[in-house]
Amino acid sequence: MPTSDPQGTSAVLNVFLAAGGGTILTLAGAFLTGLLRGTVPQEKELRDGMATEVKELRVEVRTLRSEVSQMSGRIEQLIRLGARLYRQREEARLRVNLLEQKYGEPITAWPPDPEEEP
Repeated sequence: MPTSDPQGTSAVLNVFLAAGGGTILTLAGAFLTGLLRGTVPQEKELRDGMATEVKELRVEVRTLRSEVSQMSGRIEQLIRLGARLYRQREEARLRVNLLEQKYGEPITAWPPDPEEEP
């Protein structure tokens, strides 16, 4: 029955390491370097793509903010216009009623304003 020979095994290991160990380490180093060099350009490409997308999104956000600002200004103008028209309508109704009263005509009963739809 063969027994394990620690010295024989270590001798084979020493020969292997002396002959091919350096080559194996060199190949492993080259493999890792290739991986790193392959990853770095891909990573740079990915970062460049993301930077471009972020830049485009920032432009879009600026455009949308500008549009919202313009719309808000237009809404404020329309609110002021609506309030002015409401006051003018009330003043016109009052003048008509005063003229009717002055000339003895029956006073016009104005219908209620339509309710706003939600």
